[in-house]
Amino acid sequence: MNMKRKLCVCVTIVLVIVVAFVIVGSQRTSAAAPRPASKVEVPKFVVDPSWRTSERMTLGQVSSVASDPDGNIWIFHRPRFL
Repeated sequence: MNMKRKLCVCVTIVLVIVVAFVIVGSQRTSAAAPRPASKVEVPKFVVDPSWRTSERMTLGQVSSVASDPDGNIWIFHRPRFL
């Protein structure tokens, strides 16, 4: 009988935790409201003049482009050397 009571208490605790998570999760709102299309700004990109280039270096087949939190653009490509 004691084991059955412990199981019942454990199940009750788990149910209370699940209900609490459901209630908290349902009260979340989005961090920012979406802006209307007329107010969306187009990003402006700037060429880095210190970027090292050479006449032998050419951009190969681009497989991916990504940006990091610092605003740097990373290009992943399959290089073609002349």
